[in-house]
This record gives sequence, structure tokens and C-alpha cells, in this order.
Amino acid sequence: MKTHVLYHASPHPDIALLIPQRRDTPGLQPNSPPAVYASDHPAYAAAHGFRWASAEGFELFFFRSTPVLVVPRFHRQRLFNRVYLYEVAPGCFEQLTNVGPAGHNFCAFVDVAPISVREFESVAAAVEILGGAIVLT
Repeated sequence: MKTHVLYHASPHPDIALLIPQRRDTPGLQPNSPPAVYASDHPAYAAAHGFRWASAEGFELFFFRSTPVLVVPRFHRQRLFNRVYLYEVAPGCFEQLTNVGPAGHNFCAFVDVAPISVREFESVAAAVEILGGAIVLT
């Protein structure tokens, strides 16, 4: 792993310890063990800081090196939720090679203590400030 820090986003402030949880992640087996998920790109991580699903019309991908979050207009109010971006050390994380986009998804199967946290007034602000883009459809 080449990165010195990974990012985990959450709608919850003041998390002292990130605890593995079950998550429905495309590319993972339905009964995958609980994990802490993180990314090497802060905007990509921030886009995971609220509940959404592909079945609702959301998409998240990279266009060149920019994370792009596609949000159906009907759900745009979710972008106004406050989000917290936690930095975590990469040591206990493994790369998820079967989850796209390749190279940007990591998981840990143990509790993880954050290094730091940054608060954003909204998911939209976090994604854009951190170098991502949002497209409403």
C-alpha cells in the first residue's frame, strides 16, 4: 500500500473508535464479515458519508482522477447533511481488489482509532472541496 493515510467518512461526529460493520458493497459477498471501510481519496470517501444505494439511482465513479457522485434530483436533499472525514492509518487495512473503482477501496476487520477528523457543513461541500464533483440527474 503506497498511501500514508486513508479516509473514512461518517455522518457521526466524535468517533473515538471505528468499529467494523456489515455493509452492502457491490463486489463483496453478501455475507462478508463486518469491516471498517476507507479510501485513499478524500472526496471519494466523503461521498460515502451518507446512506445511499445504486438501486436508488446513485452512482460513484472516477472520471480520469476525479471522483464523480451522481445524485438523482429527487434525493438531492441528502447532500445537505453534515459529514465528518476521519483520517486513519493504513497499516491494518487491505485493498479490496474486487470492488470498483479499482485501487480506491480498503477495509479493516479490526477496530480502528482515527488519527484526526475534519467537519464539513455538507456532503456536497466535502466532495467539492476535496476535489470531487457532483452531478444531479
